[in-house]
Amino acid sequence: MRVKVDFGKVMGRYAVDYEERIDFERLRKERLERARKAMEEDGLGAIVAWDDANIRYLTSYYVTTPLRPLEAQFVVFPRNGEPHLVGGGTPEEVERRMPWLRGRVHAPAALPKPAATGPDDPVLLKVVDQIGKILAEYGVLNEPIGIDGTTLSFLYAEAFKKRGIKIVHGKPTMDKA
Repeated sequence: MRVKVDFGKVMGRYAVDYEERIDFERLRKERLERARKAMEEDGLGAIVAWDDANIRYLTSYYVTTPLRPLEAQFVVFPRNGEPHLVGGGTPEEVERRMPWLRGRVHAPAALPKPAATGPDDPVLLKVVDQIGKILAEYGVLNEPIGIDGTTLSFLYAEAFKKRGIKIVHGKPTMDKA
């Protein structure tokens, strides 16, 4: 027999009105402020992060352990905007659970890790173009972009270079944040 649980009601039992506990909205806001400040100090227009810890830091999205090696999820965070999550299930479902990301969750254009063979690989270039569209939306295409946490960093750097986008190592910026 299957039991349907309404987790909103279950979690409500543990909520209290007599003390302030974790303010998740403030936590998310302060993380983004620190990341923006670090990008500003390092002269970056955006960070693109595949690192699961930094995806969590920038969006609160948790990349499950089986999906980490695939690098199917990443975040594009323009310094002058809000983070965009790419991957992570259907956009509708992610936005239902994480309404602070509404309008900024995207299905991945492709999954280059299992297939990419070089910077001209069409699968890899689909992802580069998807990222480029988000960067263009915020007007940061002509600024250095930090990439963090992908095992394909050399291929991505070369592919972005072919599109006229300057890529730098983003891990120090995220570590500072």
